[in-house]
Amino acid sequence: MDRSATAVGERLMGSGASPVVELNLRPQEAGQLRAIAAEVCDAVDVGSCGADLFEALDTGRKRIPARLAAHLMLLRSDEPVDCLIVHGLDVDEIGLLPTPSDWRVADKRATRTQDVQVLLLAGCLGHAFGWEGQQDGRLVNDIVPVKADENCQLNSSSREAVAWHTEDAFQQYPADYVGLLGLRNRDGVKTGVSCAREWVPDARLDALFVTPVTQMPDLAFEGEARAWPGPALFGDRRMPYVRLDPHFLQRPLPPEVEDALAVLDSVVERTMRRVVVGPGDVLLVDNMRAVHSRDSFVPRYDGADRWLKRVTISRDIRRTRSNQAGHDSMLRSADDGD
Repeated sequence: MDRSATAVGERLMGSGASPVVELNLRPQEAGQLRAIAAEVCDAVDVGSCGADLFEALDTGRKRIPARLAAHLMLLRSDEPVDCLIVHGLDVDEIGLLPTPSDWRVADKRATRTQDVQVLLLAGCLGHAFGWEGQQDGRLVNDIVPVKADENCQLNSSSREAVAWHTEDAFQQYPADYVGLLGLRNRDGVKTGVSCAREWVPDARLDALFVTPVTQMPDLAFEGEARAWPGPALFGDRRMPYVRLDPHFLQRPLPPEVEDALAVLDSVVERTMRRVVVGPGDVLLVDNMRAVHSRDSFVPRYDGADRWLKRVTISRDIRRTRSNQAGHDSMLRSADDGD
């Protein structure tokens, strides 16, 4: 870890400062990352999800700029960092194709360099993976507004805001981290992040630690998937872990749980930071220590709408072995798990 990142970690540990850290890449660092990504694209089939891809990514990851790698390690380590925002990746918005109308028609080859850049960052945190029932199991998902989904609780919605949640809360093995890379966001649509360590311990939240809730599958997954029962909050009450998507909780809930959820909602909204993930920005969130959301916006479907890349990351892919669908990097939805 370089001195600048060490200083950030020590300052945060000693001062009670924000668990959200920002890093502005220098042009030379951004160029270095893009050059490594281009080498990976030239060497392997990025869409294959095979061993050769991950070998190339692992080799490339070891060469990414030291300052960037050090800040990523702050997120993975036990330092008090729950969210890292990196600015300045080399993303040429002007040279991009129009924003696709649906992930199914996105030209993956046209954005493979961007895909690899975010996969290189993901490799510093763990192992990127996809869900068999979501976007055909792709490692990097295209997040674009889809006309049919305008008013749904989906990342492809637009006019309806996406309520705060942790990603894939119903899954047996939800992601440890979620990464978003901005390609286009001319309307300045904001993503919200609220870190659980900033939720001051409150006895009114106790029911969420002790009373199990049933988390229902969300709308992003195709096919049948089982619900997951368990506590919404767990671990140290001063710095809890979270597994919760309130919109998809099975109801009715016990009155004490509903009351606790109302308190938590007010706490989350009070501590929510809203950031614009623009071209070349990467937002990396600890999916067990923070919740995220997205504001509503009016789509135009003119090729200039918001376009993000999303990656889900496991700290230890070995724990998912029983739920893998053919290879390490694709997991079955919870209906097939034990």
